[in-house]
Amino acid sequence: MRQGKRRPTKLGQQDMLSGLMYCKDCGSRHYFCRCGSWNENRYTFVCGKYHCHKEDYTPHTIKVADLRQIVLSEIRRVSIEAREHWDELFQQLTNSHQSRAKKELAAKQQELDKGNGG
Repeated sequence: MRQGKRRPTKLGQQDMLSGLMYCKDCGSRHYFCRCGSWNENRYTFVCGKYHCHKEDYTPHTIKVADLRQIVLSEIRRVSIEAREHWDELFQQLTNSHQSRAKKELAAKQQELDKGNGG
């Protein structure tokens, strides 16, 4: 799921969303920034282009507290939707799992046939 490394800050902090955030405007990865504060309300994710080239770009940032609130509200929304449509969701997940299992089985069978000279 995550591409790239998740490095902690110099103080060893690492946010749960590190490595998952990308800039809406330029597509660069966002980096966790404490902004020189111990106050978690000031923690932000900063666009990588701004982080590396401050003189050429405007800061594209999002506060960690705001981002967590957005993620939490989305989790709640999806949870409610899943409860309301449980049967449909269960059927969709079952079909997806069966499809994946069939593909894996076919690949293993092909591999076995190759190994047996057939």
